[in-house]
Amino acid sequence: MKGFGLASACILILLGCTGGAKQQDKEPGKLAVVTESPEVMAYAKFRAGHYPLEAALVTLLEARIKVKKLAALAGGTAKDGFADLAKHLDTVGSGLSEVTAELPTSTDFRAKFKEFDEQRLQAIATGNRLLPIIDEAGGLVQDLAEGAPASFKKEMSDLSSLMDDIQENVESGIKEYGGIVVPLPSEEAGSPKPGDLPPR
Repeated sequence: MKGFGLASACILILLGCTGGAKQQDKEPGKLAVVTESPEVMAYAKFRAGHYPLEAALVTLLEARIKVKKLAALAGGTAKDGFADLAKHLDTVGSGLSEVTAELPTSTDFRAKFKEFDEQRLQAIATGNRLLPIIDEAGGLVQDLAEGAPASFKKEMSDLSSLMDDIQENVESGIKEYGGIVVPLPSEEAGSPKPGDLPPR
């Protein structure tokens, strides 16, 4: 009888546990829904847009160093081509520098929300104004690559890849900031000239 009682107790315990589990499945506890404040979401968007533009500037500086090196070795029309390319890169670099200042803390962002939101909109506008110049610079790289000696082909290919990265990062920054990438203007409409910085 003692054995039967012990076995019965074990079965009852098991049934109780199983029943409890089923009851939990039928009536799951309500999960708390955590929603971020508009300020937190806006700051996250600001950070997400800032980093690609900052990466574009870093890559551009790398491309500028490479152009300077290649220009010193070039001659004739190629030297002029590299000088033109350098002007394009300097223009893009100046524009990106204006919209990639030090990232604010979340506290500063909340305190000056309106000011930083205006910076976000300016960054979107600046990115779209720089994209045609970046595209034109990429075209110059392709033209220079076509006439480059075989010994320079690898360097020119690397430079072309850097230009692609710059364009992709700028486009990504615009989108992450909540903006829309404006299609590049047609050749008939003309492209921005080196030195034409976006209005502040």
